[in-house]
Amino acid sequence: MQILRTVHSKVVALILLFLLLVLASFLATYLTVQAHFGDEGIIELVHNQIPQVQQLSWLALSGGNQVEINTALSEIDQTLEGMRATLSQLNTYIPIPGSDDLQSHLNSFDASWGVYRLALDSLSALSLQDASRLQAEQNLRAATLQMFVQIQALSHALESLSNSQHALLLRLQVIFVIMTTLCMFLGYLLIRQRVVKPLSILNIATQRVEQGVLTESLEISGEDEIAQLARSFDQMRAAVLAYQTDLERRIGERTSEILTAFEFSQEIVAQHDINALVQSAIAKSRVLMRAREASLCLVTPDGCSVELASTTSAHAHGKKLVQPVGDNLPDMVISRGQALASQVSSFGCAFLQHTPEDQCLSAPLHVGEQVIGAMCVIRAVDQPFSEEESRAFSLLANSAAIAILNARYEEHARQQAREAAILSERERLASELHDNLAQTLNLVNMKVSQLERQVLPPANQVAQNDVAVVKTNVQTAIEQLRMLASEMASATRLPEDGFLTQLEEKVKAFQAASGVAVDLTGTELPLDRLSALVQSQLLMIISEALTNIQRHAGAGQVGIHFSLDQDSLHAIIADDGKGFRPESAQGDQHLGLRIMHTRAKRSGGSLSLTSAPGAGTRVTVCFPLAAQEPG
Repeated sequence: MQILRTVHSKVVALILLFLLLVLASFLATYLTVQAHFGDEGIIELVHNQIPQVQQLSWLALSGGNQVEINTALSEIDQTLEGMRATLSQLNTYIPIPGSDDLQSHLNSFDASWGVYRLALDSLSALSLQDASRLQAEQNLRAATLQMFVQIQALSHALESLSNSQHALLLRLQVIFVIMTTLCMFLGYLLIRQRVVKPLSILNIATQRVEQGVLTESLEISGEDEIAQLARSFDQMRAAVLAYQTDLERRIGERTSEILTAFEFSQEIVAQHDINALVQSAIAKSRVLMRAREASLCLVTPDGCSVELASTTSAHAHGKKLVQPVGDNLPDMVISRGQALASQVSSFGCAFLQHTPEDQCLSAPLHVGEQVIGAMCVIRAVDQPFSEEESRAFSLLANSAAIAILNARYEEHARQQAREAAILSERERLASELHDNLAQTLNLVNMKVSQLERQVLPPANQVAQNDVAVVKTNVQTAIEQLRMLASEMASATRLPEDGFLTQLEEKVKAFQAASGVAVDLTGTELPLDRLSALVQSQLLMIISEALTNIQRHAGAGQVGIHFSLDQDSLHAIIADDGKGFRPESAQGDQHLGLRIMHTRAKRSGGSLSLTSAPGAGTRVTVCFPLAAQEPG
């Protein structure tokens, strides 16, 4: 029954069955009608036998012509033969109840006809004068009567057969009507059960899906087209439900990630210390991305390299790692400002070499067009990052970038405030030194002169010499005090013509006063990025160093060299003079060295001195780049 699985095959089978029933009904009706017409012909033939037998018996009894008798016999034989053939043919087309009884009557008729022929032949053989003719005539009359009885019996049998045919036809018609009705009912049930009802269920299911109800499954059994359509629809519903569930889950996850990123960004922005801010950023990015490790690197001031600022990885923790921006990952993320997600080995980042097979998501730290670094997270290779996670991570990275810049600006503002306070205090001290201490010393000098004239006799040369020494020392103190006040006042501002211009003027003045050539190198570096206070103090330190060289070194050559590393600016002032022992640099004669140390320290830098007798002197000044203005 595999061929009847589909609705189409079932409908076609019902239509074919219906057509077969119609054809069978038509054929049965046709054959029955044909048999009925044959029965009427036979009945007519049977009825015609009575006058023919009567005529034949009269001819035989009246002594008629033998030729006429033979002709009549031939006609009756032909009629009987035709009747037998017709009955045999009708019985072949359609078997009718009662045909056996008819055949029995026909056999009896044939036997009576044989007796009648024998009696007729016996009478025909006798002449009219033959004594046995009377007996022969009686036998013929008896045979004739028997023929009449058989003809009547055969006629009744034929009529009974005709009635049976009518009854059979009626039964066949009833059967065909019942079967046709049954076929139509089956067709109705088929259409209702396999087409109308499933389509109604599908229609309701479609309306429920349109209303957003996706949890109700569709139950339609069978293997036909409608059942297959229903299963396909239910699979589609289940797929849509699964997609909707997954979409809602993903939306929930993304919403949670965005909210978490927003909360994290607020926490990050609230940080003011850069180190604490960087630690907070990588810790929160690790939680947000469900990562195993997180790292943050910052672009160095020269813009050519990136330095690992902080990481949760034990392999790189506590190490100072730097790599050029031109490497694969820094070039793609920092130079192009693009967030990337891929396998670690495809990035070629020097900071991530310990996890080559893991998945890495890296996002630039940028505010507008300025990129200050990058942040990346790492997790297992079987957990790739989605686009939504990449967007959430980029949001966190942007928040971290803004916070870092804000922290830098705040630190710069605090540094400027400190510098402004220092400058203000220096101006105040310079003013007090000039207005109070200098006046006091002048007054002391004047009083000493008065005492010299009023008290000391001219003949006391020793006293006169002591007073002269005092006056000289007081005048020297006044000059030094004025020079110190002037230097303190000049240190509070950077000359309008710039650091390099002032430096070149001091070098020219030193060369003119000492006759010693100065080799000045490294001036192409961005020295103007130093703050005003650092630039002014650096000028004072270089000026003091040149003064010391002029006074004490006896040098034949002097060099001033500037250099830049990852986080510091270095200035080196070296000479090939006579040198000295640094540990002996105590007392008033080395006040300049102490002032140089103090200037460097108060400006956020450091100063180191290397010297030995006969080996010259080398002064190295270092200022951290953190002291420069964020850029």
